Amino acid sequence: MALFIYGTVFNNAKWLERSIGSIRPLKPAGIFVVDNFSTDGTYEKLRSMKGVQVVQRRCSHGQGRQLSLEELLKNAKDDDFAMYMDFDTIYKPAYIKLVNASMRSLKDKEVFIFGMLSKVKANRKIPWRDMLTSEDLERHAHFKASGYRIVGTKDQFMMLYGGTGLKNPYYDNDIAVGENFYKRHSRYRGSNLKFMVRMFKVLIDNERGVAFRSFSDFYSKSSRGGIFLKAAFLFAYVIAKIRGVYSYNASVNNLEYVMDRNESGRK
Repeated sequence: MALFIYGTVFNNAKWLERSIGSIRPLKPAGIFVVDNFSTDGTYEKLRSMKGVQVVQRRCSHGQGRQLSLEELLKNAKDDDFAMYMDFDTIYKPAYIKLVNASMRSLKDKEVFIFGMLSKVKANRKIPWRDMLTSEDLERHAHFKASGYRIVGTKDQFMMLYGGTGLKNPYYDNDIAVGENFYKRHSRYRGSNLKFMVRMFKVLIDNERGVAFRSFSDFYSKSSRGGIFLKAAFLFAYVIAKIRGVYSYNASVNNLEYVMDRNESGRK
């Protein structure tokens, strides 16, 4: 059984070669990438890399992952493995060891917490949503609601979804989670107005992907306060409800649902 890797990228030329180089010890059968029309040479670098297939598409983060996954699905067999990666992350040897061990033990109805490592056939059923943020949490919740077991230790769940200030022994320079959330989106800055519009869309997608149980829950857990900011949050919350929120449990939000150790993951 082979391992195939996929992901989406924008303006990651600084880290690209080291990132992909750090994952090559896994000996992936193919790496499929969607580039969101980078302007810093990322696309050109990807085209020159052995074993990498890249296309350019205008897309959100979630849509880019879905498009790259679809390319993967054309080339992989059902019993092969699929895993996404972030191209601004340098993966440590401990991560390589962890993924290899997981591939030896994962069952058909299991999904590993990191990279959503799973059998290819599982990935044919659960799509990535077209969102700017919280697309990974939404997909973990979707997997779980569809009868898949999210596998990982308590510490690994906390590293991914437990908040800021957590030491991750598997990544060298991850800038995609926790306290670096703003930095992740700042590479799309452009003009101040365009960046403000993007961050408003991020607010909308945060509600759609997390599925907070109420506006007060959404606002208190996502904001630092302020009357004008509260108005923006309320507007984003209403738009999210109109567009559709991906909720998988009537009692708790998706984060609480995925983090529930009684139902998913190993103790």
